[in-house]
Order: sequence, then structure tokens, then C-alpha cells
Amino acid sequence: MSDKPSQPPQGGSRQTTVGIYPHDMHPGLVPGIPVEEQRNRFAVDKIIFSVTAVIIVSFIIWGVWRPDQVSEAASTGFSWAITNAGWLLNFTMIMAIAVMAYVGFSKLGRIKLGKDDEEPEFRRFSWVAMMFGAGIGVGLFFYGPSEPLSHYITPPPHTVDGNSVEALHQAMAQSHFHWGLSPWAAYALVGAAIAYSSYRRGRVTLISSIFKPLFGSRDTDGPLGKLIDILALIATLFGTAATLGVSAVQIGQGVEIVSGAGPATNTTLVIIIAILGIGFIFSAVSGVSRGVRYLSNINISLTLALVVFVFIVGPTLLLLNLLPSGILMYINELLPMMAKSLSWGDETIEFQSYWTAF
Repeated sequence: MSDKPSQPPQGGSRQTTVGIYPHDMHPGLVPGIPVEEQRNRFAVDKIIFSVTAVIIVSFIIWGVWRPDQVSEAASTGFSWAITNAGWLLNFTMIMAIAVMAYVGFSKLGRIKLGKDDEEPEFRRFSWVAMMFGAGIGVGLFFYGPSEPLSHYITPPPHTVDGNSVEALHQAMAQSHFHWGLSPWAAYALVGAAIAYSSYRRGRVTLISSIFKPLFGSRDTDGPLGKLIDILALIATLFGTAATLGVSAVQIGQGVEIVSGAGPATNTTLVIIIAILGIGFIFSAVSGVSRGVRYLSNINISLTLALVVFVFIVGPTLLLLNLLPSGILMYINELLPMMAKSLSWGDETIEFQSYWTAF
């Protein structure tokens, strides 16, 4: 989508030049200007839509026509990326934690992501539930029990011996690393940037809008901005498709185990994907305040019920002991786990390709 202001935006206290405020006022002190109060006329950007559609449809045709080639190309590309850019992934996650810690504990963390007099649209429970559903989702039920067990039996390279007390705590630390501060810091970095840009500065909700203070309105409204939005759309679509595919495989495996039937066929997986896709479409069309919120509340309620059930009928004493020891071991091993890359050898690269980067 593109924004074409039909009239000058509201908010007379802000000058039109990006980053310049009256009397050199700090941006955190400028009253919030939400995007809803801007006089924007939204329409489909033909260039962004056409280029993105051509790329995506071409890839789908390629996948249907030559699935073996797509698999080989994807494997080669991923192998090259994890070998040559694994350091960049580590550095990015480190910077995400550092930046968000600085923002959260400094005065910047008190800037409201909206107008100064606005109240939160959702209750805290619903907000946490929606973040939980978007950030973790079905992965928790599959990898929650299976990942620590896998690390316990086969610990990460250059750590501890498997099937030992040390392996138990290393497995918890490694699982916390994959699901803890690092990914959530990355989510918060992008989410906060979009929220500040749209609900504090009044820009349209495009990824390119975030970069206006860096490149200026002229560049971000031109070819550079279109390139950013095209890449964002492609990344979002392929990321969603990968999550949907993994979720379908997990559900299919669960159906196979519970029902005692044979391995799930492609037809079964397609049916599961279709059902998940329909549910996604209905929740998205109904809006965040209805479908997404209702589904998230149901998901988090069922999840909490399952957690309580496992806590009561499972090894309660062991779980209680693992709470402090697992968290402290995670904090102790955080920097060493972040440091793992190509310099640690091929085994580490293979582990990261299976777990950390994946």
C-alpha cells in the first residue's frame, strides 16, 4: 500500500522536514500523532504489488514444476548463509538485546507509543496472549518438550557430555537461548519501531516508514522505499509459509501418534494446511480486536491449563528446582552461546543450522 496525503497532515507543532522540531525539541517530547488522524489516502501500490506478485508466483510455479531443484537451491543457499553470515546473525541478536535493554531502562522507555492521553486498547492478558501466539505459537507444544530432551541426549558441540546432570542444565540453557531474550528482543525492536513510527509520529504502517529519519521522505517514498517494502513482503510471506508448513507437519505427526494411523500423506498435510489457512484468513479479516484477540485468549488459556496439568502430574519437585537453576544457567551461558559461529568448527555450524539459525 502507499500513502498519498490529500491535505497537509495534522499536528501543527511538527515541521515538515524529517527529524526537525520546533525549538530543537527532543522527539520524545513531541505530542503523539497517530496515523489514524493523518489525512492519508490509501491505495494499492502497483509497482510493489506487481513486483512482489511476480516473484512469489514465479517461485510457486518453480516449486510445483521442479520441487527437487527448489529443495537443492534452498539447501545450498541456507548452507552458504549459515557458513558465511552466521557471525552476522549472532551480531544482530546481540545488538537487538543491547538496544532494547537501553531503550527499556532509559528515559526512552517511558515514551508512550501513542498520544499522551491515550489508554491501551487491549487488556494486558489479551496483549500478552497475542504476542505469545505471534511469537511462539505451535512451536512451543512441539519443541517445548522435544528440544531440551534432544539437547540432553546430544548436547551442543564443545559443551558437556550427554545424559548427564551437566547436560540437563545445558539443555535448559540452550532451549532458553532459542526461545528467550534473543528472539523476543528482535521482535520488540521491529515492533517498537513500527509502533513509534505509526502511532507516535503518524507515518503509515509500512516498513519503509521506519527509515524516514535515516534516508528522508524523498528516498523512502521513492525507489528505495519500494525496495524495502518489497523485501519486507517477501520475507513476511516466506516466513509465514515456513511456519505454516512446519505447523502442518507437527500436527500431522500428532494425529499419527494419537490415532495410530500410518505416516501422514501429502494429501493429509494439504488438508491440514487448508484448515490452518482458513482459520488464519478468518482471524485476519475479522481484525485484531476480534478474531486475533479471541483466538489468542483461547490459545493462552489452553496453554496455561496444559502447563498446570504437567506441573501437577509430572515431576513437580524437579520442575521447581529447574526454574531457578535453568534461568541462572541460561544467564551464565548466554554470552558463550552467542559466540558460537564458524570459528568453532563444522560441528557447531551444523548444530546452528539445525537449531539456532533455524
